[in-house]
Amino acid sequence: MLDLGKKKTVVSLLMLGLLVLTLIPCTFGASEYWVEVLNLSGQGTTFGNSSPFRIDHVEWRIKWVYTTLPCWDWDHDFSFQVDPHDGGSPIASISSQPDERNGTLDIVYHIGEFHLSFSPCGIKNWTVIVEQNTDSPIQTENWVPVATLTGPGGISSTDTFTVEHNDWRILWAVELDNETEWPLLQAYIFRQTGFKGSEQRVGSIQMFVNEQTSGILKVYNQSGTFYIDVNASIENYTIVVEQNIDSIPEFSSIIFVPILLVSAVIGIIIRIRLKRRINEDI
Repeated sequence: MLDLGKKKTVVSLLMLGLLVLTLIPCTFGASEYWVEVLNLSGQGTTFGNSSPFRIDHVEWRIKWVYTTLPCWDWDHDFSFQVDPHDGGSPIASISSQPDERNGTLDIVYHIGEFHLSFSPCGIKNWTVIVEQNTDSPIQTENWVPVATLTGPGGISSTDTFTVEHNDWRILWAVELDNETEWPLLQAYIFRQTGFKGSEQRVGSIQMFVNEQTSGILKVYNQSGTFYIDVNASIENYTIVVEQNIDSIPEFSSIIFVPILLVSAVIGIIIRIRLKRRINEDI
């Protein structure tokens, strides 16, 4: 029989083993929402275009890893860019430094068909995986962009933007660097009234210390002109405002006055006619 101390030791070892087993898939496997779109791998010098792939969700990423050939001494070992398959300017690119052997390129708000363009490089083995977050919104025709706001870290206010429909959303993503010890993104959405400091706040985004690098804020029953105050200790941020054109459009307050007048006139006319009919019946 094992004494109490030995039993505790055995239980601790078993718990440690279970913890290691649970950590392995979390470290190397994608989460349930990240779905693989393209998986490329090869050996030797790489150049040319990949096969096309389609992205339907607003958040996606490209993971890459490689090893170099012996005595390869280029300043940039591994590079590729992401091109729209039907032509146009690249939407993103990677050009690794000599001490970088893997990384992740996060991309938001680029929907459609793309391909990767590789530059000649001296590498031994390489793998590139494209994934999209199926938990992020799908870009459909009824969601129309209103404004795209980008900026570096610091405290600032964005330009104003106007939302004409009552159903809208804010997609956001941040680019982190290894030098920032406490990454932070705070974004407060205000309705513009002309009096700075007294405006109505309609929503906010709060991202603290690597909680997540992208998200979505949904806004309902709010329309008009807005701006966003940003406080960020990150390298870069991107905020995309979209409105649902199938939702109820905004009605200007000026329109309500003639509507009320017309309704009042119609009501008076109906009342007069009813009185006349009553008097005729009597």
